[in-house]
Amino acid sequence: MTEYRIMEHPILPIEPRKAVAFYWQGQKLLAQEEETIASALFANGIRVFSYHPKDNAPQGIFCANGQCAQCLVMANGRPWRVFHTA
Repeated sequence: MTEYRIMEHPILPIEPRKAVAFYWQGQKLLAQEEETIASALFANGIRVFSYHPKDNAPQGIFCANGQCAQCLVMANGRPWRVFHTA
């Protein structure tokens, strides 16, 4: 799988972090320690995080600050905002 993660930046240092395995819909993926669920999913090429209960429309990052319903996922059997750490 292609990883879509910024590995270097011309101004900001990017410190290496420990890799953490997690599962998304039965697929093993890698996150970085203390990374948000949204960042980990996005870095792994995942753009659809859930589906709207009324019309089953795909939902991904909308407001990017964890305040809207678009970023709700089920993690370990509980609902979480994707901006919690993985």
